[in-house]
Amino acid sequence: VLVSIRDNVQEEYERFRNSLRYGDPAYFKLKEQISQSSIADLREQIGQHELLLSMFLGEEKLYLFELRKDIIDLQIIELKEEGLNPYLEFVSVVQDKHSSAHSLHEKAYAFYQEFLANPLTDSTNSIILIPDGIFHFFPFEVLLTEKSENIDFREQPYLLREYPIRYHLHSTD
Repeated sequence: VLVSIRDNVQEEYERFRNSLRYGDPAYFKLKEQISQSSIADLREQIGQHELLLSMFLGEEKLYLFELRKDIIDLQIIELKEEGLNPYLEFVSVVQDKHSSAHSLHEKAYAFYQEFLANPLTDSTNSIILIPDGIFHFFPFEVLLTEKSENIDFREQPYLLREYPIRYHLHSTD
């Protein structure tokens, strides 16, 4: 069911892009004139203690590019047999007010470990995320930075409590 929803959203998005392409050619001409930033440009623009995490979703892997003033790194996450379903399910669990707290907390901590535990350091004071694909809808703010057995949603160690999070689009979006 979730794969079908994802496919429908992707088809709708492509129809929208095509309507802009053919309905507003000036937009696409302008888009082609936009220059892309180099890594040096990005490093110059981010703060000393900021983490820029750019995602690229491939067929079988998720690529996470970590960029700081002094570090550039690539983390490759192999998509398991179930592909994007665990990520789609997490989005659904977060949106469902009847979800069990235990299920939500378990997944929120697991995804924190998968995406952010390695790139975050003690000196990080803010995060810039550049998501790709379905990760535009992924609720990074509710990832848990620690395991929690507490069922009170107001008392959780949410990522957003520790770091301001900003989002940007890929320069090619």
